Order: sequence, then structure tokens, then C-alpha cells
Amino acid sequence: MFEFIFNGTGTAPLQFPKYGLRRIDAVLLTHAHADATNGLDDLRSWTLNKSIQEYIDIYLSTACFSEIKRAFPYLVSKGFATGGGDVPEFRWHIIEEHVPFAIGEDAFWVTPIEVDHGQGTNGLATPSALYTGETSDTTPAISIQESEPIPFKCFGFIVNNALLYMSDVSNIPDNEWGVIFNPPAIPWRHSAPQAPKNSEAVTPVLVSEEQVTASGPYKVLVIDVLRPKPYASHFGINEAVQATRRIGAPRNYMIGFSHEMSHDQWNLAGEIIEGKTADDVPPIVQEAVDLVQDGPSVWMRPGFDGLRLWVPEDGDEDQSIVEDGY
Repeated sequence: MFEFIFNGTGTAPLQFPKYGLRRIDAVLLTHAHADATNGLDDLRSWTLNKSIQEYIDIYLSTACFSEIKRAFPYLVSKGFATGGGDVPEFRWHIIEEHVPFAIGEDAFWVTPIEVDHGQGTNGLATPSALYTGETSDTTPAISIQESEPIPFKCFGFIVNNALLYMSDVSNIPDNEWGVIFNPPAIPWRHSAPQAPKNSEAVTPVLVSEEQVTASGPYKVLVIDVLRPKPYASHFGINEAVQATRRIGAPRNYMIGFSHEMSHDQWNLAGEIIEGKTADDVPPIVQEAVDLVQDGPSVWMRPGFDGLRLWVPEDGDEDQSIVEDGY
């Protein structure tokens, strides 16, 4: 069994003892925002004095690595640690958009895709502070020269061409749909010779709505839904449903909620979107469902801590997705 974590949050390992998990094979970071990286420091207990394992492999983009070096230099080099120097032990791996890589001796093949996560500078241009004069109390006044905003890029991950994970997304660019529907072949599934850890990048192919069938290549989709209404850097419920319909996975899990609706209310919204009828629907749920444009019904439910899925491989006699949550 191989275990990996999407984003370096400290809550995931708290679930491990319950299920007897004693190793983290990889941490996959989507982007450099605090909610995706601040939990890295919490993994020190996992590697301190090799208490559980000697080190943890971290997979991330060049831009994300640069931001971590700036914000947490001691995580990259112990020379920057102060005090006793009890810091996590990581091995860093730079990954690229559309270039598959293997985790755990080819047990998992992962292809990163890039989606939009609001607007920013992506580290390509940094706002500069310019001194423009003296204030009345002799404190220098600072004028910020802001860079032209561009879409802030965030990784999503295709795992074994069976699971698609997009935790922070406000838009899926057209060229990424080509990779989503035509991901690179997984070497070990096609009796190929041992492949290098970094395969050739796949060339994106634009895929129109008309070319997409009702059943996509994925068995499971994990998708961002911050709240019912749209948000600048996250999907609202309508955007998530439209993407889910287009992707066509039989199991779709919403994650990343704010606290406007409870878990049970999100679950009820998912049931209604699936086509089930319900009595005494709370107004907040009805308002959320009313935001969804008409279209085919889809199975959508809120994810939660401890949810476990068993996803079959191609060729397995039983192709049922087994879960212990719904």
C-alpha cells in the first residue's frame, strides 16, 4: 500500500493511526499558498530522529519551491535552522506541467496539469516598493507599483489515469482539457520497458464539448467548491457541476468548502443534483441548487476527513468503486 498527501496540511496524518498507516510515500503540492504549504512543518514529527521514516519526498513546481525557500528556508536547508534544529527531513522533486512521474517504484503515475486559481503574478513579476517622500512623522511613505495581474497557476493531478484531483481552481484553460481527456499512457499498464522517472511531456490537444462523450476516462473526480456562489479564485457550485458533467466520472467529491453550509446540507445538495427528490429542503440548500444550470444529473457528494476509496485498475474483473463513506 502506498500513501501520499495532496498539499502539506497537517491534518491528514492525524487520520493515519486509525487505519494503521505508517508511511508517507509522497506529498504533492498544488501551489504555494499558505493553506497548501504551512502544514509542511507539522511533518517534523514523522521524520524527527527517524521516528517513523527517514525522510519524505515532496513533489512541487519550481515556483512553489522558490516560495517555500523564501518563507521556510530551514525546510530546504538545515543551515537556516535556529535553536535545536529539529526540522523535517524532506527530499525535494521539481515536477512540470504535463510531464508524468512515478511514485513508489511505479505504483502510482502522476501527470500534473495547470489550472487557474484566481489572478496573481506567479512569481514572474514582484510588486516593487518605491520610496516617494517623507510623511509628517518622518516615516517613509511607500507606493506599491503593482504588476499586471495574470492567471495564478495551480497544479491539478491525474493519478494512474483513473483519478483527477483539482483542489483549487477557478477556471480550467482550454489546452488543459486536451490533457484531461488524452492523458499520457502509463508505461507499466502497456507492458512497456522500465520508464524513466520523468517521461516526455504530452502535447495538449484541444477537446471541444462535442468531442467529449458522456463517460470520461476517470473513475473518480475530486473538485474544488468553495461556496455556492462563484468566487474569484475558486469554483462555485455551478462551475463545479459543469466541469463534473464534462469530465464524466461516476464518483465526484466536492472539497474545500467554507462554512456557509454544513456537511449535511452539501450532501443534500449533491443528492438533488443527482436527481433525487427531497422534502423540506432548507432555503440555503435550495438557493445553492438553483444556481446550477440545467443539464444531466451527476453523482456529487462532499468529501470528508477519513473518506477511503478503493479504485479498480484497468483489467480488474470487478470494476466497482468501493468506499466506506456513502
